[in-house]
Amino acid sequence: MLQKLQLLLFTALLTTTFVLCAGCEKNKADMKTIADADNGTTVSLAKGESFRIRLKSQMSTGFSWQVTKSPQIVSLQGKPEVEVEKRAEKIVGGVDHQVFTFTAAKEGDGAIDLAYARPWEKKAKPARTFSVKISIK
Repeated sequence: MLQKLQLLLFTALLTTTFVLCAGCEKNKADMKTIADADNGTTVSLAKGESFRIRLKSQMSTGFSWQVTKSPQIVSLQGKPEVEVEKRAEKIVGGVDHQVFTFTAAKEGDGAIDLAYARPWEKKAKPARTFSVKISIK
């Protein structure tokens, strides 16, 4: 009897975990994604909407994207994620993507700026920069 109860609880927990994880991936897929091609553009968002900034990077070179300016109308959600591209072969220095997730916290206009640099090279100019204007209604 105890084994059946344990099995039932384990199955329920596993099913719940699967459903919750599937929901998270669906939310990411439905989220507005701002990419390299959007550099210098203006993006309109609704208050409360979550969005992602997904930029190409080569983390193995020591370079990474850092948020250098973020208006108070948006809120950065956690640390950036790294999405590794699937490759037939493992390639050192291959292109991946850094993904920053934000929430449009309140109405207004502002800009999010990012710099692609080596964090320990404080005086060096960034190799690349990215800027997007945000308009929240």
